[in-house]
Amino acid sequence: MSKAIEELKNYIKENSGSANEFLLNLNHFGLENIYFQEYKNKDEYLNLSKFNKHMKGFGETVEKELEQLAFKFEEAGIKLVHFKGVLLAKELYSPPELRKFSDIDVLIDTNYLAEALDIFRELGYVFSEGNKVPSINTKLNFPFFDYLTRTCHIQELVKTIYVDEEPVKLFVDLHARIFNDLVTEWSYVKSIILRALKSDKYWLLEHNDRLIHLLCNFTKDYIDTGIMHTFLGQPVKKKLVSLLDSALLIDKYTSLIHWDTIISRSMGWGKQGELLFALKIFNEIFKQRVPSEVFTKLEENLGNYKNEVGYKVRALPYYLRKDPNSILWAERLTLYRESINEMDWKGPILRISEAERIIVNRECIKLGNSSDEERKISFRFDLKIEDKYLIVQTLVHDEWFTHSKINNSNSNFISLYFGTSGIDDQGNRVPLVQILNFYPKYNTGDVNLLYIWNSIKEKDTTDSYTGDKNTIPFTHPYKLNAKANGYELTIYLPLNELLFYREGDSACWFDINVSYSNEDGKGRECILAYANRNGQRWYDPSCYAKLILNE
Repeated sequence: MSKAIEELKNYIKENSGSANEFLLNLNHFGLENIYFQEYKNKDEYLNLSKFNKHMKGFGETVEKELEQLAFKFEEAGIKLVHFKGVLLAKELYSPPELRKFSDIDVLIDTNYLAEALDIFRELGYVFSEGNKVPSINTKLNFPFFDYLTRTCHIQELVKTIYVDEEPVKLFVDLHARIFNDLVTEWSYVKSIILRALKSDKYWLLEHNDRLIHLLCNFTKDYIDTGIMHTFLGQPVKKKLVSLLDSALLIDKYTSLIHWDTIISRSMGWGKQGELLFALKIFNEIFKQRVPSEVFTKLEENLGNYKNEVGYKVRALPYYLRKDPNSILWAERLTLYRESINEMDWKGPILRISEAERIIVNRECIKLGNSSDEERKISFRFDLKIEDKYLIVQTLVHDEWFTHSKINNSNSNFISLYFGTSGIDDQGNRVPLVQILNFYPKYNTGDVNLLYIWNSIKEKDTTDSYTGDKNTIPFTHPYKLNAKANGYELTIYLPLNELLFYREGDSACWFDINVSYSNEDGKGRECILAYANRNGQRWYDPSCYAKLILNE
């Protein structure tokens, strides 16, 4: 067992009260596969051993795929740069199957995106969305290049491979960037690709780039991904494997790790805060690897995150002040609540008792269709409280919807978002946001109908009007009227059924979205939002509106 793997095990054992708690903590930190021998006399041992055996076969099969990809890209003169995955496992772990992975992550220069997709298509890959042919011209739910402004890779590619004669789906994330939030800073990718190092058949991130990515990936997983699961009311592991990867990388390539270079690059990318957060946790576990002056220099060059967009960056000052051990072992919901209270509210503030009318008029043009006509869409809404109901009145402008261009499409709906405490009256974990999706259906016979998304999926509940197994009729009062240029919808929501999180007289989060369908009614063309327009819906409630309920 390597020094780093032994250090991590000892750290968790020292912070565990008993042998059973130690095993629970290994699982909690996503390390059960690496330390599967610790479960030798437990029921879990057999399943962990079987999984590691599967990972061995999976890794060998994936490596054969990588050999084909390397040959094809080399032949085309395109650098395909690998990070994480089976190549990292082979390089740093013995045996490699101890390091769990599920997909292939590769980085390319976007100038060669079309050629890259041609190669993946030739090797039998398809887009995971609808098994569509990989091409920059393929019509997806989100326009191809628009998707790249939302995440650092294009829509996932997938191919069925066979491991021990069993079919397994292999997913590929084809990255245009290595960080999600550097959308406008594309130039840094060019330098990363230029610095990439050839190892055997494969191009890999240069060692200092790779270390920055691994450490910042820990920060992303811990704060962003962890908060997303907290938002959804789901349990989430506090994964430490990226920190272990980092320790193993430092130990193997000590002479090639240059901390001044790491500091300089992280500052150039605006990542010094995320790097500092990861290194503070790292230093609690893996001693004497990071010089003390690294922390000093990073702390001296922290940015002002007050006006930044996104929970991860704006909450960093809070997390950086906390004791690293308390961050690792504290309940995540508590940390989240505390951090939110320290952040400036970015969204608008509404006072319902004043029946304030909020008017939002946003327009866009229908793209990617054969018609030359423009499609103007917008919405506005009113809120008020009356007779224990929260009344939401929405006027949606969409000429296509009422001119039979879209026929009763399920893709046209209104979403309401309400903040919760994260805990229900029985003490159970619930999502931090309650989402209500409403589907207006008119001209169905002589009746205008309203349906709501049913989060409890029941058998044989397919609705005859919507054809959707997960929608049910809305049973509270509503008014739905078709208009020449859209529709007007008034919804009466009983206050006692809304899981409001109240802080004084506030329900902390609120938003309203209207989704507009494509011309064929089979996908969403556009989503207009009142408050939350920055893609942080599952991370940062302060980008919602704050609702003041003066009943």
